[in-house]
Amino acid sequence: MEPNVVFLVGICESKPMESVMQDRPKEHGTSQQRPDAEIRQEIHERLDEDPLLDAGGIFISVIGGRVLIEGSVENDEAKHRAETHSRQVSGISGHDSNLCIRKPQ
Repeated sequence: MEPNVVFLVGICESKPMESVMQDRPKEHGTSQQRPDAEIRQEIHERLDEDPLLDAGGIFISVIGGRVLIEGSVENDEAKHRAETHSRQVSGISGHDSNLCIRKPQ
């Protein structure tokens, strides 16, 4: 079963992970339980290793295996790449994105 994905396009205000997670159904039967810190670290490594992505404005939170990726990136491709990298990590129970695209200066 695919993790639930929520895209909030064009919204750059941050919300605490707990408020995003509130009222979500608890997922049972996760076969690969990994520590949240380990999941977060692997996502950061994947983002940092991507030569086409500036991960400086991206922030990752993981609570109970559920990933929240937020911040801002330079374009649609960077947004897609960051979301893809963060979804490919094993052991996550869900994924939410609050990434937005920076306006050119």
